[in-house]
Amino acid sequence: MAKQDVLQAWPRPPVPGITELISIAGNEIFEVLDGRRSIKKALSIAQERADNVMREKGHY
Repeated sequence: MAKQDVLQAWPRPPVPGITELISIAGNEIFEVLDGRRSIKKALSIAQERADNVMREKGHY
């Protein structure tokens, strides 16, 4: 498809705070893989941290 030039790329609009959200996810995944946190606890912490980021940016 690329050789025939039929592929199209639509850039996504930037998501405010995406770098912080990716960092939070990465940190919590590391904690689980290192055995320091359960998956359930890591997900709870990640959600709370992500909510804080979104609140600080005025999204909710």
